[in-house]
Amino acid sequence: MRDFFISAFEKLVGLIVILMVVGVLGGAAAIYADPFQGGTIPALLVLLGGLLYVIMLGGMLYLFLGIYHNTKRTAEAVDRQAQLTLLQRKPAAGCPAAGCLLVSGSFRPYCA
Repeated sequence: MRDFFISAFEKLVGLIVILMVVGVLGGAAAIYADPFQGGTIPALLVLLGGLLYVIMLGGMLYLFLGIYHNTKRTAEAVDRQAQLTLLQRKPAAGCPAAGCLLVSGSFRPYCA
């Protein structure tokens, strides 16, 4: 269920960024077409400021998603390394059954 929400959020971020760009372009066009207070300079300022805002907000949202994915990959790598470490341990001679680890669903004589 968590993966569904994360993938849906990724798609939503993409949609939000596209809608924000369309909004900035529409706002700049509306200001350019305004006969009283509009013109080229105000439209360019709105375009520049709006696109800068879209880049900053979209970048932060994608950064947060990247942090989530990096954390997930790091946790998976640590789990794999822990499993390899457990499987590479050498059994000690005369290891009692009570001191052995449960590895892969069966008792093996690997002492803790």
